Amino acid sequence: LGGMYKTGQPVELLITVENNGPALAGMIRVRPDVERKLTELVRFEKEVQIPADTTEQLRMVIPGDMAAQAPVVELVSGETLLAKSRVDGAVVRGGRFILVLGENIMSGGLQEWLSGSSDSQWNVKFLPPGEVPADSLLLGAADVIMIDPTVLPALDGPRVRAIKEWTHLGGLLALFGDYAVFEGENGFSDIIPAPLAVENGTPGPARRDLGRGQVFYCGVAPQGPGDEAKAVWSALFGDGPVPEENIPAIKDHSLYY
Repeated sequence: LGGMYKTGQPVELLITVENNGPALAGMIRVRPDVERKLTELVRFEKEVQIPADTTEQLRMVIPGDMAAQAPVVELVSGETLLAKSRVDGAVVRGGRFILVLGENIMSGGLQEWLSGSSDSQWNVKFLPPGEVPADSLLLGAADVIMIDPTVLPALDGPRVRAIKEWTHLGGLLALFGDYAVFEGENGFSDIIPAPLAVENGTPGPARRDLGRGQVFYCGVAPQGPGDEAKAVWSALFGDGPVPEENIPAIKDHSLYY
């Protein structure tokens, strides 16, 4: 999730291997850093086949507690260590995590609005839609996911299903922009709430429950830090500081295991 994770959730690693030589058969190994004298001895391994003169992106899942220990990722072939790197990321501690899919939303004054909510810590991260996990289990660190229509072509079926499953389990999904686009054949037409009103041809905000979570829709895509954008954030989160119990979140992580 763009390098951010929670220790109580599984973490998906994206591992890029650049092979400038002949094809190789080997193994990706994630292990604790012995130099840090960690007591955790568990390691994770994945067999790989890397064609000649190619760049491969591989995915592995490890526990968030292990990721927080800055483990080492190694590429080995037989007894030969070919490459080594450390897991890089930022752990989210004690706050809530907003995942933003769409640059338009990031330019809508969200950070400024949240800075006025002094009751809790917010962590906001932009993620390219192509990097969204295709497994709802791996979205568990997010409390809120925001989507604008421009990213829909890059969200394939498995990613859409993962987002919808994550919402059913207790997430808050916020959709912004053209209602007709979300109603199209993109996977969200069956969950988007019907707008409550139309003003100047723009559907007003609406929300609906979905399983243990909620789906919020607003026809106005927030742009800039002006009053209109602030009104959008107030409609989503409330007018003042937001108590944590008012934000749907995945409370029972045992659902995942």
